Amino acid sequence: MRKKVSDEDKTTIVAALTAGKSQHSIAKEFGIGKATVYRIARHLPGVDRTTLIKATEARQDYAQAARLAALNDAFDKVRQAWHVVQKPLEMQQLAMAMAILIDKRRLEEGEAMNRSEISPGAIAVTAAKARILGELDRLAARNGQK
Repeated sequence: MRKKVSDEDKTTIVAALTAGKSQHSIAKEFGIGKATVYRIARHLPGVDRTTLIKATEARQDYAQAARLAALNDAFDKVRQAWHVVQKPLEMQQLAMAMAILIDKRRLEEGEAMNRSEISPGAIAVTAAKARILGELDRLAARNGQK
């Protein structure tokens, strides 16, 4: 059963959206769906959609800035630990952490990843399939079926 949202709650919801609060957090706070929050904002008179969009973009930018700051802190910790590590296993773990941090940083900066995740086994299977299909085509052509 749907919860009826009062006019007072609608005004509070719009104010929260304009202040930059997320639809998800508002929906959770009021016990309603995110789509309901969106409909309330869309249908109330005087609601400027560009303000809501700008608030959402600002929140996303802030979240990205916070993630980048956390990544920078992690890079600093890895750099500090790099000079202290003695055991090979610790070095391997630190190198893995650095590789993950680099990948995460590239993703946050929007840098495309141009690697494909194809294993040598997958390449062998693809090559075998191509050989089989080629052989089937050759036999079909020889038997006049193609």
